[in-house]
Amino acid sequence: MHRSLLASLGVALALTLPAWGRFLHPGLDLWALPDGDGHLTRAIQLAALVREGNWYPRWLPQHVGGYGYPALNYYSPAAYYVLLALAALPAVNLFSAFQIAGAAGALGAIVGVFALAWRTLQHPPAAAVAAVAVAYAPYLIQGNLYDRGALPEVIGLALAVWLLVACHGLWMVHAARSRAPWRAGQRWWWAVVALSAALLLTHNLSALLAAVAALVWIGALMVWRRSWRAAMLAAAGGALGTVLSAFFWLPAVLETSLVQVERMQRGPLHYRNWFLTWPGYHAEAAWGMQSRSPWVPGWPFDLHLVYPHGIYGAPRMSLWQAVALLIAMVAVAMAWRARGVSTLRLVMLVFGLMLALATYALQFDWVLPLWEQYAAVRVLQFPMRLLGLTGYGVSLALAAVVALWPRGSRAGWAVGLTVAGCVALSGGALRPLHFNPERTRSATEDAIIGQQRQERSWSYGESGEFLPKTANWVEWHEGEARGFWLFGRMFPEVSWTGGRVLPWAGDVGVRGLWGGGLWTVVDVEVSSTAAATAGSAGAPASVGTTGVATTVAAVGGGTVAFHQLYFPGWRAWVDGQPVALRPAPAIESQAIEPGFILVDVPPGAHRVAIRFGPDAPRLAAAAISLAALLGIGAYLGLQARRAPGRRGWMSGAAACLVVFAVALCATRLLAPLRAPRGGPAIVATSIAEDVLAGRAGIASPAGGTLAGNPFVQVRPLAVLAQDRPLRDVGPTTRRWLYAHPLSEIAIEVDVPADGYLQTALAMDPAMWLAPLGDGVRFVATVTPVDASGATPTTVLDEWLHPRAFGEQRRWVDVLGDLTPWAGRRVRLALRTEGRVDGNYDWAGWGEPVIVRLDRVTAARLKKNAEYIKSTVLKY
Repeated sequence: MHRSLLASLGVALALTLPAWGRFLHPGLDLWALPDGDGHLTRAIQLAALVREGNWYPRWLPQHVGGYGYPALNYYSPAAYYVLLALAALPAVNLFSAFQIAGAAGALGAIVGVFALAWRTLQHPPAAAVAAVAVAYAPYLIQGNLYDRGALPEVIGLALAVWLLVACHGLWMVHAARSRAPWRAGQRWWWAVVALSAALLLTHNLSALLAAVAALVWIGALMVWRRSWRAAMLAAAGGALGTVLSAFFWLPAVLETSLVQVERMQRGPLHYRNWFLTWPGYHAEAAWGMQSRSPWVPGWPFDLHLVYPHGIYGAPRMSLWQAVALLIAMVAVAMAWRARGVSTLRLVMLVFGLMLALATYALQFDWVLPLWEQYAAVRVLQFPMRLLGLTGYGVSLALAAVVALWPRGSRAGWAVGLTVAGCVALSGGALRPLHFNPERTRSATEDAIIGQQRQERSWSYGESGEFLPKTANWVEWHEGEARGFWLFGRMFPEVSWTGGRVLPWAGDVGVRGLWGGGLWTVVDVEVSSTAAATAGSAGAPASVGTTGVATTVAAVGGGTVAFHQLYFPGWRAWVDGQPVALRPAPAIESQAIEPGFILVDVPPGAHRVAIRFGPDAPRLAAAAISLAALLGIGAYLGLQARRAPGRRGWMSGAAACLVVFAVALCATRLLAPLRAPRGGPAIVATSIAEDVLAGRAGIASPAGGTLAGNPFVQVRPLAVLAQDRPLRDVGPTTRRWLYAHPLSEIAIEVDVPADGYLQTALAMDPAMWLAPLGDGVRFVATVTPVDASGATPTTVLDEWLHPRAFGEQRRWVDVLGDLTPWAGRRVRLALRTEGRVDGNYDWAGWGEPVIVRLDRVTAARLKKNAEYIKSTVLKY
């Protein structure tokens, strides 16, 4: 028996090697796969967050243009942790880990079907045929893996078939022995528990399909040998696995209403595009992607001898699958009348046949009304997801047909090898293999940066179904098609200090900034008087004899905006005390709801912090899972007392490990409920603070001191941009380092790694309509102080003339690259120079800071700065 098992498995692995082994090819381009790039970028971000100590971050802060995305609150995360575990191995990065996991998932599905066929049919050629039929079936592995890069779904489908194996193992113990002790089938019961939990944590939809398949399989086993005890144990194991994984799926279900799942059904992704059309019948509501498919039209299955794998439209059953089902139907009729046919083989034949026919029938457009009426059905997203179960059903039915030949006969092997060879040739010759040896095999932040620079709207392969409902926009407004790029137009990326905070209302000065992946801390100075100038907020302004505009004040606090979308789980503190946060309100004139986080701050100096952590549903769900895990620990402890010797010691050690894991998880779960205490500084130097503290050198026509100097001042300035859509945001106030030409402010600073000069150029709105003036030149230079005779290097040189150029009537945000001087002490000088006409040269630098930017944020800000330079500073 063991020799025949090994021989059959060897044949199966040899014939299926091209099906899964090719995924390990070094030239495979995962970035070209529609789902592959999205899964890789999620894994890259998860790896960075885990390194910070965020073990299960439901929020990906760099997604969606750096505004964050609750992807892992809704999408099963286990596959990404598998990638991280594999990437921890020597000479393995996330890219190669994806390949290894993909090949392993495909191999798991193949071996799982082989195991199920072997255990039920006890026929070596039949088990090999089942494995080969699954390996080359449409969609299940070839489409999911090679055409889509849908790694979690491939692993989920593999786990699904192993769940059927575990249920059968449970049945073999308890159905064969009506009074079998619990201990006899314990390993199969724990396998059901583990597989149920793993399915829910790997791929939501595969878990749903696996549950349906398992119920049908248990019904088939009940027909074979009725055992209510086995059925109850299987149900109990599935229930325990569901409870153990409740920390993930329960919040996902309870919080579905908070996100825009309807975006999953827009355009080509709409389910109407993915129904098969029956010959002579076509639902009018079905859309036309069916005509774009590579399969033979007008037939319920494809007629190509060699199946053309691809996801260009709704995939059809292959010709060999259709022939296999026809043979299976004939075999059922013959076996029903024949004598001597194993009952379990007949059950397997009927089970496979019914599973294949039922799941394939549900992919035709006659079930479209069901999808239209019930939202629960639309959770599947595409009807073609059922094709995975169809592939399993066809494979098992075909194996059962082969098993009708005598097990040890040469005829059985001849039939099995012939069928397996034909299936491999028909299903494996035309496969979507995306090879590009020139494409990078790395999966690092460089990949995210590359995507970020190429894409104008959505980033990282997301369709937006998990976008919080507090952030939205009308996609066609005032004769213009809009997308997420509108955020960058209305709230320029480079205007956010450190890519994280923005004064939203009131006079708010940024004194310090710290941050991590899921938290931000900012020190602000909020004036009790909010500034406004003529031409900006509509308040009057006076002009002194020196030509310097003075301001009038209005009483008020301030509001700080954070560059993360509002979503349950975010908390805010001011000076360590919890405060409310809210989403940015709708801007009706642009039909947009920005939805990022706002925190109101009273006047004075304050420390404002935000942090993402569990909300009430997530805490409750985690408590349920931890309680179940603790119950398992208690059971193991009881076993340790009862079991003798080594077995008792092992149970006791396992119980202790479980209790330790529960305590550790609870501690990590509750940690984000406290305000962050600080960490890596993002604002390395605030130049305005240095000026106020007397640490900066000043050179101006009025001397080198700040006190009483009409040419150099630090004060708020409110600016209302004149161009739409920026104007519709309203006036924005920033701390303004006023520097009337010819003035220079210089500081000595140690340039941090990844250091940048971030500021905004502006001229007082009171001069925009002045009768005279020809603009001001803004120059920033860097001079190393650790090298004698070093000459200044210009890092920023721009001319602003808003009187002549209306698009410059705004805060003109700029970014200067200081990375060439990282680790060196330099003299940074900010200089304003007049031109021929010195009238109304009321110029200054908006909140100038030296910031440390991670590479992804830096790339995002640089891209936006380049856009502003090309459209606003093009003269």
